[in-house]
Amino acid sequence: MRGQTNMILIVLVIIIFVGLIIVLLSLTDSFVNEEYTELYVNNLLLSTLRTSTGYTDRCETVSDTISCAFLTPGYRCGGSQTSCLELANHTLGKYMGMINENMRYYFVVKSADSNWIPVDEDGALRLEFGDKRVYSERVSRRVASTVIQKVQSGNEYNIEVSAYITFRNNE
Repeated sequence: MRGQTNMILIVLVIIIFVGLIIVLLSLTDSFVNEEYTELYVNNLLLSTLRTSTGYTDRCETVSDTISCAFLTPGYRCGGSQTSCLELANHTLGKYMGMINENMRYYFVVKSADSNWIPVDEDGALRLEFGDKRVYSERVSRRVASTVIQKVQSGNEYNIEVSAYITFRNNE
């Protein structure tokens, strides 16, 4: 009788440990997936900004093109017929479309320096690229931000670029 009680107790303890392990492993999977998505979005922003555009002058990389569009939107890069603003919009659309077709994106470019706020005829200057619904709708989205530092005409500018990204299967 005593042997049977010990055997039942051992089986019960094993079942509790197996159940605990299953619960812990199921929780870990969701945390790893969230961390992976955050890492993916941050690396996506940085690699997109470092991508070469094929132009020279002020538009060598995507971050240079965005800076040019923000600081001098009418400037024409390396003999191009399009302005920096149009080139930045076209370049971001092209690169983001090549990376992942199941993704919607929205880039916001604004001054990162509270002492310097550029103003145009519509108020504080803020550039926006991509699908604005990603920013305005109540959908699950990931956000990555970085600051581009540019020196132009002897002045240093800090430009903040934020990428709002959602995946179509999350909607």
